Amino acid sequence: MASTYVVGRVGDIPDGEHRVVDVNGRGVGIYNVGGTFYGLLDRCPHMGAKLCDGVVADALRSDGPGDYQLDPGRRFVICPWHGWEFDVATGESWFDARRTRVKSYDVAVACGADLAAEVEAGGRVKGPHQAERVEISTEDDYIVVTLPR
Repeated sequence: MASTYVVGRVGDIPDGEHRVVDVNGRGVGIYNVGGTFYGLLDRCPHMGAKLCDGVVADALRSDGPGDYQLDPGRRFVICPWHGWEFDVATGESWFDARRTRVKSYDVAVACGADLAAEVEAGGRVKGPHQAERVEISTEDDYIVVTLPR
C-alpha cells in the first residue's frame, strides 16, 4: 500500500525550477519541467551524494562535431560529486565513468532498431545506474508525493 503526502502548491515551484522536500524522513527533489512535475530521491545511486544539489540543465543533443542543440523539454540533474547525469523524468543515468578514462572501441553486429534508438538519444549511451524515482501528482493546485511502503 502506498502513502501519499501533500508537499506544496503547484505555484510554489515555477517552471524550470526544483525544490527538495522532506517526505517521511526522505529527501525528495520535486522538478517542474514545462508544467509537469517529476520526483527523484535526493541520493545519487553511484556514491550517495545529495543529487538534488547538482546543477539542472537542458539535454544537449549532437549528431556530430560542431552540431549541438539544447532540448529544453528534457532536463538532467548533474551529480555534484562526480558529474553523473540523470534524466529528471526517468531517473536514467547518462554518464558512464568507465567510458571516460580510456578511449576504446567496441566492434559488434547490432540490431538496426538499437542503433536508431541511440541516434534518437542524441548519441548518448545509457549509463549503469538509475536514480530512484518518486511518483508525483497534482490535485487542486497541490503537489502530492506518493511513496511505496
